Amino acid sequence: MNVFNTILVLAAAFLAVFGETVFSAPRHLFGAQIDLLPALMIYAALNTNVVSVSILAIAGGLWFDSLSANPLGIKARPANSPHFSARRASNSKPPPATTTPVF
Repeated sequence: MNVFNTILVLAAAFLAVFGETVFSAPRHLFGAQIDLLPALMIYAALNTNVVSVSILAIAGGLWFDSLSANPLGIKARPANSPHFSARRASNSKPPPATTTPVF
């Protein structure tokens, strides 16, 4: 993928986070806050590379925390942790195969 696609995804994330904090009508209408960042993360995971997804997870989490009452960085870590745990699992060796007697 090219850099332009990453920039568009980051711009959409910024606008989504900004829209979530500014427009409170959907929150009052549905009784819950609608979070658009997870849907954008799935789109980015399917259409961009791993670096773009990591940048989106960190930047989106920091943007969300800076515009809400959350402590800074509280949402960036969980958004990026599935990527690192999947990477760690793919780099580890599988357990040795054991044979069990079949009677």
